[in-house]
Amino acid sequence: MTKERKVWSPELKLQIIREAAEHGFEVTQRKYGFYSSLYYRWLKDYRANGEDGLKGTKPKAKVPVSDPEKQTLKEKIELLEHIVAQMTLQLALRDEVIKKKYPTLSPKMSFE
Repeated sequence: MTKERKVWSPELKLQIIREAAEHGFEVTQRKYGFYSSLYYRWLKDYRANGEDGLKGTKPKAKVPVSDPEKQTLKEKIELLEHIVAQMTLQLALRDEVIKKKYPTLSPKMSFE
């Protein structure tokens, strides 16, 4: 069960900042139910850029990836998976050699 994200308009943000200055932060926070970190971010943006700072930005749209780019990325993923498999095998072989060469090695010092 996820909580819906609240959308705060620039006008409401400004109203909250003014009310907090007049009536106190805690009273205003209880009235509107916002997190303190959110309020202080608004206040910082307001002090830096005035009312324009409260407008915020909209999330950037995802840039579509073309088919040749997808193919290149898939090839890179396959190469990396192959490298990881080789390294895993090398580590397993190294551990086997160490166990055979040093059978008295205590479990605390094991390389596994």
